[in-house]
Amino acid sequence: MNFEAFRVEVRRIIDEDRIIESQGELMLYSYDASPAEQAMPRMVIQPLTTGEVSEILKLANEYLVPVVPSSGRTSLHGGPIPYNGAVVIDLMRMNKVLEVNLEDSYVHSEVGVRLDELNAELARYGHFFPPDPASSAAATVGGSLANGAGGMRGAKYGTVKDWVLGAEVVLPTGEVTFMGCRTLKCRAGYDLLNLIIGSEGTLGVVTNAYLKIWPLPEAVVRLRVYFKSIIDAAKAVGVIKSRGFRPLIIEFLDEGTMEAVSNYVREFKYPESAEAMLIIDIDGPPEAMDRYVNSMVTLLKETGGFEIEWTSNRDEMEKIYMARRAAYPALLRLFSNDRVMPEDISVPPSKLPEAVKGIRDIGDKYGLRIVTWGHVGDGNLHPNIIYNPSDQSSISRLHAVTREIGLLAINLGGTVSSEHGIGVLKKDLLVNELEVKGIAQLRLMKAIKKAFDPNNILNPGKVIDVD
Repeated sequence: MNFEAFRVEVRRIIDEDRIIESQGELMLYSYDASPAEQAMPRMVIQPLTTGEVSEILKLANEYLVPVVPSSGRTSLHGGPIPYNGAVVIDLMRMNKVLEVNLEDSYVHSEVGVRLDELNAELARYGHFFPPDPASSAAATVGGSLANGAGGMRGAKYGTVKDWVLGAEVVLPTGEVTFMGCRTLKCRAGYDLLNLIIGSEGTLGVVTNAYLKIWPLPEAVVRLRVYFKSIIDAAKAVGVIKSRGFRPLIIEFLDEGTMEAVSNYVREFKYPESAEAMLIIDIDGPPEAMDRYVNSMVTLLKETGGFEIEWTSNRDEMEKIYMARRAAYPALLRLFSNDRVMPEDISVPPSKLPEAVKGIRDIGDKYGLRIVTWGHVGDGNLHPNIIYNPSDQSSISRLHAVTREIGLLAINLGGTVSSEHGIGVLKKDLLVNELEVKGIAQLRLMKAIKKAFDPNNILNPGKVIDVD
């Protein structure tokens, strides 16, 4: 690596006010939202155009300087942390919505646009971009593509990969290419676009993308229901789906989550007998909503639900959702002297009862508190493990718990990573999953990484280790 030569060349193509080298500012790029080990970058560069990204990567490839693409930095598994003295390419200044095309059903956006800002713009046209990670106020288009983000509405609309038509991608060599199409149907050879989505910035740098959009729901009703048994709450999800309902969201909160939120938000109260809560959004034509709600309430009562409330008033809907929105900050406050490790697994919805019981049993086995919530409409659970970072025994038990939760998901036919990515924290679990599904996939992944990035300069050490 010849960083000094790279540094000199970069200053010839990027304005001084878009290059960061002061220690105080570099510190801001040394971490993400995960508990992964921090690392300082050598430099941060803030390009404005695809052309500038291309020139930066050409130089990095020539001088063998590792680079890490970055935007909102809301990753939960260490994906954008710049290990080994990497240079960060901060894409946040590429933040324009370039076009909204209703006739062709897409929005063309640069990658630094935050998802909430994107949807605020689309709402002016009566449309939205469905993927909605919990961090949507900070998460960007680029980070969502890099992580293959999901969110609450995944139960009905899937994840980001289902909503990308095409993207401009800069390869590690600096070559610029457009992957995918601007059309809803596209079968032009191998699907390279979906290799890029979810690759966590290890194969190429996306600079702008054509994203599919959808009309806003005509009417939405939000329901809140409690269950005396966490298993009954999990079983109810399968019944909802088997009866033909396709809710916008089905959010699950266990008793530990409700306890944390009640200590954080005074207005939130829950029944003492409740072990779990579901928040459900159903949508449809206004004239059909009473019928939909009545059918859903009947179903929830049949499955053990009680104290069922529902509303279509926006303010009241927000009050119901407050419990889910406040879950993570509430947990951080309740366990302020400890640390929270957020996990991310998916299982088939039919296996949710076994999954929630298994997670609880694993916590009991190792004596660590696990607080679980999730987007259960698509089987996605987020067990949050509470541990003491100053206690080696607690750390060792944390590693055992994360491994066993991952293996639980695999054994139930699920996956170790739903929407948070692999980063550095889940590389071993990824190998465990591939050993079950077919280890040949790992060999192919390494070959793909080598084909895209022969000098291994782009976010090295993330997702997989290259020999």
